[in-house]
Amino acid sequence: MWAITSALASHDHRILERLPDKANRLPRETSTLVTNCWHFDFTLHPERIAQAMDLIAFNPRGPLTRTRREGLASAQAFHDTYGHLDVPADHTDPVGFELGRFITTMRDAHTAGRLEADWTAELDALGMIWDKHDAAWRARLTTAAGYHRAHGHLAAPATTPIGAWLAEQRSYASHKRLDPARAADLTAIDPYWQLPHGPDWHCKYHQVRRHLETGRPLTPDTTVGGVNLGSWTIRQLTTWSTLTPGRHHLLTALGLTPATSTLTPAPPAGGPSRRPSRSSNFSSTANAVPPPRARPSPLTATPSGSAPGSPRPAPRCVPAGSKPTRRS
Repeated sequence: MWAITSALASHDHRILERLPDKANRLPRETSTLVTNCWHFDFTLHPERIAQAMDLIAFNPRGPLTRTRREGLASAQAFHDTYGHLDVPADHTDPVGFELGRFITTMRDAHTAGRLEADWTAELDALGMIWDKHDAAWRARLTTAAGYHRAHGHLAAPATTPIGAWLAEQRSYASHKRLDPARAADLTAIDPYWQLPHGPDWHCKYHQVRRHLETGRPLTPDTTVGGVNLGSWTIRQLTTWSTLTPGRHHLLTALGLTPATSTLTPAPPAGGPSRRPSRSSNFSSTANAVPPPRARPSPLTATPSGSAPGSPRPAPRCVPAGSKPTRRS
């Protein structure tokens, strides 16, 4: 049809005036009415038929008319097959059309402001990705939303692809480098996506939340996935006065407060025992050490013939100038 129209136009320019025009398309209300009132023996939607007719509505004398016509048809086929228009830059369709190059050209023209509004609308209807970087970010955002639906939080391990991406977004946000619109999108998924109380705290908090949602009791010995949730909860209750208001708010939402929770620490296996005081420890230690053994003074010689340890005889007074006599 296009080739015939182009051939006729080369011989009679008046044929251009007879080409179908988008302005003559039936309004959407009329199209809906016709669809509801008439039944056709084909599976194509009337809107798709109108799009096909639009392919011959462009001026065949334009320099890019043929390329655009083929590009739009190839883009429509790609979208029908894959459900999106994220076309690789080197993609060539089965009939040999370089769709990747065409999409890149349209994207560059749109960025430079050289793309007509009607063409922009046509490509937008197919889900045209004008900014590849934004499209990649949106894809990660969709993955983050899926993770939140599965786990109830965004404290994904940094060793996973989505966890590494979220950590990068938190770093951008902390340095005031994250676009406010993107930050709002993350906040819409989880108001605590920046993990203000730390990844570990948020992860265990949501494990406790999911455990309570099952209706099972929370005891000091409750362990899920190798994590003792009961012990963690007891630590929060016993250190309540030191917790931040944000943690108070989250724990209160689960009914976990010192005033409402009956969760108490479990006694040790040997029964309750009283820790001895420092003074009693000192007394028992002092009683356990024997008294030091008396040792003779190094300045005192033991008289010969005396048994070691026997009392020393009292010294004698010798008058001055006399010689002491030795005892036999």
